[in-house]
Amino acid sequence: MNLTSKEPDKKSDVVFTRSLNFFKRAAMAWQDYFDYSHLFPHIEPTNEQLSVINQIETQMLINGEAGSGKSITLLYKLIRDMAENHKSRILFVTYNQTLIEDAVKRLKSSAKYNDLISKGSTTPVIETYHQLAWNLLKDMGFNELRKFQPTFDGLEKAQHNLKAKVIAVCDNFPLYTKKLYSTQDVQFLLDEFLWMKANGIVNLKDYLEVKRTGRGNAPRLARDQRVAVFKLFQEYNKQIHEKSHMLDPEDYALLLLQHINEVDDTEKFDYVFADEIQDFSPMQLKTLSLLTTKSLTLSGDSRQRIYMRSPLSYKDLGIDIQGHRNRTLKRNFRSTKQIVRLASELKFSDGTTSNVNQFVDSDQNGELPEIRCCKDNTKLLQFLIKTIAEILEREPQSSIVIVHRLSSNELLGRNSIKNFLGKTYSLISVSQYGKRFSFSHYKKPIVFSDPFSIKGLEFDFVFVLDFDHDHYPDQNRIKQLNQYYGKGRDDDPSYLKDLDSVLDQEKRILYVAITRAKKKVWLLYQSKNPLKISPFVRDLNCDDYLAFGFDKNKYNSVK
Repeated sequence: MNLTSKEPDKKSDVVFTRSLNFFKRAAMAWQDYFDYSHLFPHIEPTNEQLSVINQIETQMLINGEAGSGKSITLLYKLIRDMAENHKSRILFVTYNQTLIEDAVKRLKSSAKYNDLISKGSTTPVIETYHQLAWNLLKDMGFNELRKFQPTFDGLEKAQHNLKAKVIAVCDNFPLYTKKLYSTQDVQFLLDEFLWMKANGIVNLKDYLEVKRTGRGNAPRLARDQRVAVFKLFQEYNKQIHEKSHMLDPEDYALLLLQHINEVDDTEKFDYVFADEIQDFSPMQLKTLSLLTTKSLTLSGDSRQRIYMRSPLSYKDLGIDIQGHRNRTLKRNFRSTKQIVRLASELKFSDGTTSNVNQFVDSDQNGELPEIRCCKDNTKLLQFLIKTIAEILEREPQSSIVIVHRLSSNELLGRNSIKNFLGKTYSLISVSQYGKRFSFSHYKKPIVFSDPFSIKGLEFDFVFVLDFDHDHYPDQNRIKQLNQYYGKGRDDDPSYLKDLDSVLDQEKRILYVAITRAKKKVWLLYQSKNPLKISPFVRDLNCDDYLAFGFDKNKYNSVK
């Protein structure tokens, strides 16, 4: 009797519990509801993006190829967290200043973002990694540290200054340099030192044991040579820290890690959003994970990774992005099918592939890209001036970038292409992008930039200069590799692996340049001999571009 009388009560309890859970979930769903429509002008998130935006994780990685909407998805998540956590500390961080300026412009174009700020929501901290680290270190009392600008010019200047320090160290400690091969030169040592710091290898034991992933197979380092390199590394650090009160680009993260326990809780961040993480070093990512108290969201594209690899995994850095925490955006929103198809045909030895059919809809058709050989600089200039004039007459509001691979000294030359173009058009460098470029302006200045500095940006039309065998790939890198291996290198499997690695990095630079384009891209080079074209043309299917000034059938890629 008692057993039968209790059974209905149990069922009632179950029904009641299920009903209560249902209403709790419904209430939570209503509370979590956020209207994403019209958050940014002319942009509406797709269901795929909404799924990523609404996914709440303590750590998360958003993957995606160029144009897949990674950065805008990250900004959607940022604004959502601003709305739901009014007094939280929020950080948006990326590697270079241009991307910071671009993110600020996009956020300020959002009425919702401006409304949240006006109603007292905490204004996010939006900084480059080096600016963030410099500010934190300064608050700890490191007042003499100089700021580092991670621009192409800043990196070039840093390389020049740091090489001078390495030369001084080598001159002062010949006992160590005598143990090295002639190919283990100043540039090799500087690259080795920066790689060590980027991966947190700062004691001899770790250096002797580490697999030098990303440093290639040459020059090889025997154990006694590693000891010599490490001694030079220690003296190099003394040179730049004790005598000049400066840091190299990788020092900021290391110094911050050494003093991470001194960072006050009020200076840490509840929510951290890091964009273009393929440009961050492992130690920089590690500091971000330690500065985050609630949620770390990363965004990046492995195909745009043009810097050295690491022997460390995300897990080694305290970042868990396995399984459902690792999301990939699979559709392209930026470029036409024709542009994406051409970029996707670049072949990488590491097996990196692309899905050429990642498009929003059929109206993303456009003109075929063009590859053009001009006989001399005059012909090249005439083509550029004429084509840009036609674009601006047809679409005056268009955004245009001209991408070069020239050194700072070459750009300063009186006869440089930049000077001649500047007489006809308003040209700006990427360093002026923040102040002088706006998508809302009807007429925009033309950006003249190296490919490194425009990562993450987009333009209607892209002109890629220097598409020749000297610049794609950069022959200076090939010559250096050849010097390392010397005679007989063509039969050395290690040489072939290192050569493939260099070519992959150079193709990624070209991939970045091509995928900045929304409507059309031109690959241009000037030479009296059309055969001077970049060997990368052999990766491309000749049906997927128009050719002028050379016979593309000589380079037809297998379909």
